[in-house]
Amino acid sequence: KATRAFLGRLCEAAGLDGFVLPVYRDSAPYAAPQLVTKRDDLAQADPFIPVLSFNTAGFVSELVHAHSGRRYGVVLRACEGRALKELVLRDSLSLDGLLTVGVDCLATYPLADLDWRLGKTGSHETLTQENLRFARQGGIALYRYRKACQMCDPLAPSNTDVTLDILGLPADEVILVEVQDDYLAHDLNLDV
Repeated sequence: KATRAFLGRLCEAAGLDGFVLPVYRDSAPYAAPQLVTKRDDLAQADPFIPVLSFNTAGFVSELVHAHSGRRYGVVLRACEGRALKELVLRDSLSLDGLLTVGVDCLATYPLADLDWRLGKTGSHETLTQENLRFARQGGIALYRYRKACQMCDPLAPSNTDVTLDILGLPADEVILVEVQDDYLAHDLNLDV
């Protein structure tokens, strides 16, 4: 909840037209990237959900092409940051007007395991909370996750404007917020 509130304040401070982040959809049992334009809709968002249906980078590429001139924020995990970087190089995609927020990733479970895990925990929110409890230890043992996540560097993507770090921290008490530079921190009212 604190992360969603922070992203809402960040959206306002940066004057964004919306934020792209994982959101629960009524018709699907998992979160998927979605453009959120109303602060109230952030209640369905979960940047740390351990089950995703597809990579956010493709969604962001389509959004930037379709709505050039608008200012959006996007929450990215390490794999999504790498994919977006490749799209920038391959498609000459311009990220002007895009505020990138990198998050440490606790990895994702295989979609086939979702029903069992939801039955055990009761809800998506509880599943995320369970995984966040292990952030201080560096996350749950990798063998429990999708094979792609077992080979991935779980740290947040590099070269993002803002980074939310949770690995090695008691995530229920504190999240480290890093900003790329002092000028951006001042512009976003995040200077200390």
